[in-house]
Amino acid sequence: KTGTLTKGVFEVTGVHGNTIPDEELLFYAAHAEMASSHPIAKSIQNAYGKEIDRSKVENIEETSGHGITATVDGKSVAIGNSKLMKKIGLAVPACDDLGTVIHIALDNVYSGHLVISDVIKETSRDAIANLKKLGVEKTVMLTGDAKNVADRVAEILGLSEVHSELLP
Repeated sequence: KTGTLTKGVFEVTGVHGNTIPDEELLFYAAHAEMASSHPIAKSIQNAYGKEIDRSKVENIEETSGHGITATVDGKSVAIGNSKLMKKIGLAVPACDDLGTVIHIALDNVYSGHLVISDVIKETSRDAIANLKKLGVEKTVMLTGDAKNVADRVAEILGLSEVHSELLP
């Protein structure tokens, strides 16, 4: 699991507003994610950096493995992975940034995305190398992370195989 090999300290490393300014995108994202204790949600709230006005948020619904929908300041907000965007009928643009891409739609219009990155633990590379020294021939990572992120972590650590974008 990626989270076993990384610090689990997520940080917003990219804000890419499509139809709205970046700061406004962060406003809607942070407010929609306000009730979640997930580390990615917390990183979005930290990136927003302001107090979240809970009175602006209603109808929060979380779909495991997809994301969150909510009403924020009167707008319908969908925030999550590409599976959520597909579910609501929206196409997502490609993003070359390394990290987990979190897509945001406002009133069913694709509005932009955030890139969230994690840091590999200093001990992970040595742990995998030691397993190989002990005779473990195949190391496999199973993760819900996006393919590009999972592939990069597997490459850095020298894992034999990776299966990404899995549901819980």
